[in-house]
Amino acid sequence: MARTCQGDQSALAGLVERYEKPLYNYILRMSGQHANAEDLFQETWLKVYRFRDRYQEGKPFKPWLYQIATNVCRDWGRKRGRSKEVSLEALEHIQHSDHRDNPRQQAQHHELAETLQGAIAELPEKQRSVFWMARYDEMTYDEIAQALKIPVGTVKSRINHAVRQLRIALESRHNG
Repeated sequence: MARTCQGDQSALAGLVERYEKPLYNYILRMSGQHANAEDLFQETWLKVYRFRDRYQEGKPFKPWLYQIATNVCRDWGRKRGRSKEVSLEALEHIQHSDHRDNPRQQAQHHELAETLQGAIAELPEKQRSVFWMARYDEMTYDEIAQALKIPVGTVKSRINHAVRQLRIALESRHNG
């Protein structure tokens, strides 16, 4: 990032390559659709370059990058109105098990994915973002706190609330 701060665009290309997949997946989960995620991904990197002078050398890059991505997604969400959509395509990378051989398991898996989709979509944006960062981007609580400029205790609280809401939604499906 130090080279990028000096205007070296090839260094920026290296950063894009390194963080492309995890950042794109995070933005996809936050926006819900590939078309939106692609635009938001590009906008995030434009802002990284445009605001490179705001990066504090010596600080971890990943939280700063995710802070920008989160803000880009938040601004996009505000402009279009809060949509409670998390598409199944945004969840497909979460689906680790393969149930193609068993139609019953495949149907149950699809039903669970739809329930999870709805439950995640109902989470407040602040809980959704920390949940995605912690569970699927494997960011530490400290990294999330840095990215969102909130205390670590707030990160823990938001994750706990998100997990509790998701558990309630999944239990109600199971018991219903």
